[in-house]
Amino acid sequence: LSDRYMDSREVREVIRTNTLEDCLSACLDAAIYACRSVSYNRTDGDCLLSQHNQLSKPALIRINNNPNYRIDYYENSCFNSRFAELTLLF
Repeated sequence: LSDRYMDSREVREVIRTNTLEDCLSACLDAAIYACRSVSYNRTDGDCLLSQHNQLSKPALIRINNNPNYRIDYYENSCFNSRFAELTLLF
């Protein structure tokens, strides 16, 4: 979602990346926790990883109104698929 982001209270990890693709890959590769979403700051390259998404914490998705701060919100749809597969195995 353009100009949206997860509230900082729910950000699990912040890393500096060179590209959006690097940020999305970092979420997919997160091993210590289940990364469900990222907010990518196009202004400075900060990648904010979260274990929550708009389904688990809908009230904490914020709208960016600052024209000097470009940030977009992405969800890890692979996480939901993996969870469904694990559920079917049990």
